[in-house]
Order: sequence, then structure tokens, then C-alpha cells
Amino acid sequence: MTGTRFPCSLSFVLAALALNAFRLSFPKSRPRAYVTLAAGLSLLYAFSDETHQLFVPGREGKLTDVGIDAIGIAIGLIVIGFIVSWNRSKNPKIVSIEPRKKAKRSPKM
Repeated sequence: MTGTRFPCSLSFVLAALALNAFRLSFPKSRPRAYVTLAAGLSLLYAFSDETHQLFVPGREGKLTDVGIDAIGIAIGLIVIGFIVSWNRSKNPKIVSIEPRKKAKRSPKM
């Protein structure tokens, strides 16, 4: 942890953004699939980042850093889950997270 002050923060943000991207890109999929894909992509990034650091002079890749990133990923996904649950409890009319469809306009004569 020599290079960053908050090692979990990047993983937190990456996991949250990936989760939202998967939710909006695949609206008919199950929520568990979103979480699995977001966690998998974020962990893959953490492993690739640590592997990259093995080849940079003055840096070292550590498996413990991947563990710290995994904690950030878990926290990010849990926070997003709470936010989505809270929004659904405040707005019970919102059933899905699909983008709104634009209404078709009748042609003007």
C-alpha cells in the first residue's frame, strides 16, 4: 500500500459503475447476474493491476492488495444494493430499472 492513501476507493467506484452499467445494459437479466459480473470484472482488474506492478521498477504486486481491493468491491456492491433497496421502498411504483421508453408521437398534419 505504498502508492495510495485509500486503496479500496478505486475498487469501490469501479464495482459500483460496473454494476450500474450491467443493470442498464441488460435490463431483463437477474440482479444476481449483475452483481456477479460486476464483482468478476472488478476482481479481474485488481489481478491485472497487481500483475502489471510486477513489471514496473520500484513497485511490487501483492496478493494482499488484491484482497484489499476485494473488500472495496464488496463494500461498493453492498452500498449500491442498499441504495437501490432504499429507492424502491421510497418509490414502490418503480418495479424495474429499465430505461424509460420514449412515447411515440403522432404525425402532425
